[in-house]
Amino acid sequence: MDCLIGPSARAAIVGLSSHSDRRHVLRAGLESIAFQVADALEAMGREAGVSIGRINADGGATRSAFLMQLTADLTRATLAIPAEPDCSPLGAAVAGLLGLGHFEDLAQIARLPLPGSCFTPSLSPGAATLQREAWSDAVARVLPR
Repeated sequence: MDCLIGPSARAAIVGLSSHSDRRHVLRAGLESIAFQVADALEAMGREAGVSIGRINADGGATRSAFLMQLTADLTRATLAIPAEPDCSPLGAAVAGLLGLGHFEDLAQIARLPLPGSCFTPSLSPGAATLQREAWSDAVARVLPR
């Protein structure tokens, strides 16, 4: 087995102490998802020259209110999630209905009401910026130079 300490390290959980337990590791994993989404959306917005004001999310991770709220806070965007997190089967069914002519076009589908909930940023912009800067600093310490 290779040792993952030193130049071959590819990941780190920063800030653990002897008092940390599995809950801290789980939280670190969820936080890393939110920070990576924020980084990716910032890069896409910068490249496209747009501001991202709304995110539609689905999948099992949307079951975590903590993750959804943190993502909204860090991205400064409204994050909408459907009532049923696993939407792939619904998407396949709607695509089939479109193919059968039940819907006129994609615009008609986009206007359909979908039950769900929204998370809006509750963290101050300054606090979100400080958290993003701390994340960037931690990432810089892990990545090879």
